[in-house]
Amino acid sequence: MNKRTIIPAALILALAFLAPSAASRTAAPPSSKYKVWLEDEAAAIITPAERDVFLKLSGDRERELFIEVFWKQRDPTPNTARNERREEHTRRLGYADLVFSRSLPGRGRRSEQGRIYITLGPPLDVQKINSPGLAPMEIWYYQGRPGFGATTYFRLLFYQPAGGGEFKLYDPGAASPKNLVLDPLRRTDKQGAQSAFQAGDGAGIAAPGWDALDKQAFRNLLAIAPEAAESAVSCYPGTRDASMIQRSSILVAEVRAYPLKQVDGAYAQAFLERKAMVDVSYSVQAMANASSVQVYRDPGGIFRVHYAVAPERISMDSFGGQFLADWKTTLRLTAADGTTLYREEKYVPIALYRPEIKALKNASFQFYDSAPITPGPCTLNVLLENTVSKEFTSITAAIAIPAGKGLWMSPLLVARRAALVAPVPGGATRSFQIGEIQIDPAIDGLIPAREKAALFFQVHDASPALRAAGIVEFSLLREGRPVRSFRRSFSGYKDGRSVLEELPTETMEPGSYAVRVRLLDPMGKEVAAGQTALVLTDKPLLRPWIAAQPNPPIEDAYYNGALGRQYLNKKDIEMAAQELSLARYKKPEVLDYALGYAQALLARGEFDPARAAVRKFAENSGDSFDLYWILGQAAQGAGRTKEAIELYQRALVLNGDVAPVLNAMGDCFLKTGDREMAGQAWRKSLSVRPDQPDVRKKIEAIK
Repeated sequence: MNKRTIIPAALILALAFLAPSAASRTAAPPSSKYKVWLEDEAAAIITPAERDVFLKLSGDRERELFIEVFWKQRDPTPNTARNERREEHTRRLGYADLVFSRSLPGRGRRSEQGRIYITLGPPLDVQKINSPGLAPMEIWYYQGRPGFGATTYFRLLFYQPAGGGEFKLYDPGAASPKNLVLDPLRRTDKQGAQSAFQAGDGAGIAAPGWDALDKQAFRNLLAIAPEAAESAVSCYPGTRDASMIQRSSILVAEVRAYPLKQVDGAYAQAFLERKAMVDVSYSVQAMANASSVQVYRDPGGIFRVHYAVAPERISMDSFGGQFLADWKTTLRLTAADGTTLYREEKYVPIALYRPEIKALKNASFQFYDSAPITPGPCTLNVLLENTVSKEFTSITAAIAIPAGKGLWMSPLLVARRAALVAPVPGGATRSFQIGEIQIDPAIDGLIPAREKAALFFQVHDASPALRAAGIVEFSLLREGRPVRSFRRSFSGYKDGRSVLEELPTETMEPGSYAVRVRLLDPMGKEVAAGQTALVLTDKPLLRPWIAAQPNPPIEDAYYNGALGRQYLNKKDIEMAAQELSLARYKKPEVLDYALGYAQALLARGEFDPARAAVRKFAENSGDSFDLYWILGQAAQGAGRTKEAIELYQRALVLNGDVAPVLNAMGDCFLKTGDREMAGQAWRKSLSVRPDQPDVRKKIEAIK
C-alpha cells in the first residue's frame, strides 16, 4: 500500500482561509459605461449565457477583459490586429439609429428592423408598400445562410400595426392577413385578384385558423399588393401555398434566434471560472454548419441519439507530408432546468495525405457520432472544435422520448443513401446504423435532382394487430397537393419497428416537396403520422466525406455507464444503481463506473457498500477528488466522523475550495465538538458561495 501524508485539518483550513478565491467575491453592479455596453451596444447579439456571466463579474477590469474575449469569439480574422466583425457591428448600430429611429421614439437599434439589420446586415433589396387601405409595409430580401433551412433566398415582411408606430416583423404562424389591412371588411373587387393565386376557397388560399376577416383581408392584399399577399403566407419567394406558413414561421424564429447560434456560450462560463488567468490572445473562431439529429432504438432496446454535423470548412496543418486536424467533441445533455444529465468528450485525430486532400476539394466534410440516451425530455448540445485552427461549431436540439408505453412514431428522416449492411462482429456499429440498416442523412432534406432518395423512421410499441395488418401510407406533396402516393404493409418491415422505404425522387422535377406518412390500423384509422421537407435541387451538391465514429459493441459497459449517469442525475436511483452496477461488473477496473455506483448507493443510504465499491481505488488513484469526496460521505454517513474529516481534507487539497465539502467538514467538526473549526469551515464555504441561508443559520447557532 502506498503511503500518503495526511495534512492536519487545522493547517488545511488556515491556509485556505488566508485569502478568498477570485470566484468568491460578490459581483458589484456594472458601472454606467458597462451597463450601456450590455443593454445597448451588445444587446442584439449577446447570448443569454454571455449576459449571465457578464452580470456575475465583480469589477470593471474583469468586464473589460470579458468584452475583449466577447469580440475575439466573433473575429473572422483572429490572427490580425483588426476585428472586422466589431467594426461592422459599430457601423450597423449607427445606421440603425439613423434610419430606424424615424418612426418611433428612442434609438433605432432597439427596433425590430434595427435588430434584424444589426444581426443579418443590409438586405439585398427592399420593397416598400404604401397603398391606401394597407398598413405601411417593407419586404426585405436576404440570401440564405446555414441555419435557415435549405433555401438560397428568403424575405422578411415588416409592417406598421394600425398604420403607425414601430415596424413589426410579420410571423405567418402568429399573425394573419387582417394585421396588414387597415379595414379588413372593405371589399376590393379589382379584376384578376382571384386568378393571381391558384385555386382555393375564394380567398385564393385555404389556411388553417383563418377566419372570414382574414380571407377578405387576403383578397384586398392580393388585389392591391400581390407581393405582400405572398409574404403573408411564405418567406420563400415564388411559393405561396398555405403549407409554407409553418415552415416560414420556423424561419422567422430562426432569424430571431440567429445571434444566439453564432457563438457557443461555453467560453463565457470558462471565463467566469478562470477569469484570473484569462489570456485574451487565445480565441476560437465560430463556424456555421448544417446538421441532423435523430433518436432511434437499437435492436438491443437502447435508445441512441445520432447526429451529423457538416461544418462550413475544415482547416488542417501540414507536417511531414501529412495534413493534420485534431477534433474534439463535447456532448452534453441537459434537463429543462439546466441541470447537466450527461457529458462526454472525445478526441478525433484526422491525418490525410495529399491525394486525399485533393479529393476533399470536391467533397463536404461531415462528422457522425452518437450516444446512448434515457427516455424523457432533454436538450442536446454538441461542441465540435478543431484544436489545430481554434475553430469550432456547435449544434443544439430538443429531444423528447416518451417515458411510458404507448404507440409513437419517430420524426421522418430523408436519406441520400440507405442500405442493408452485414452485422458487425461483436455488435459494434457506426452512427446512423440501426441494426442492419445504414443511413446517410440528407442534411436539410436536400437531394440532387434525378437521384434516388430514401426515407427512414421507427414505430415504437406497435400492437400485435398493428404489426400484423397495419398499413403505411406514403405521400409526396408539392404546394400541398399529392404528386406521388403508395402504400406498404407494416408486416413487411421485419423487426416491426424500423421502416426504410425508397422514394421515387429520380423521376420528379426539382423543387420543394413535403413527405407525409400515415400509419393506419387494420380498420383504416390513422393512428400515427409524420411529415418532413424534401428539396430536389438541380444545383450540384458536393458528395459527403464522412468521418463516422465507431460505437462499442452493444454489451459494452460504456452504454450501462452512460445511461446510469443520466439516471443518477435525473434522481432515478434504482435505474441508476442497476445500470452502474452492470457497468462496474463488466469493467471493474474503471474508476468512473465504481464512483457512479457508489453515488447511487449513497443516495439509498447504503454507506458501507458505497465505501466497499470504491475503496480499492484509494490505493492507486490519489489524484481523484470525486473518490475522496465519496469516501468521505460514506464515512460520515456510517458515523466514522474523524475518518470523514481526513478524507474531506484530501478532497480539498485536490480541488481547492468546494462548498459542499466545506459544509460537510463543518458538520463533522461540530459532531466532534470543535465548534471553532466548524465555524471556520462554514464561513469559508460562504466566501465561495454566499447564497447559502442554511449555512448562515448554522453559524449563528454556534455563536
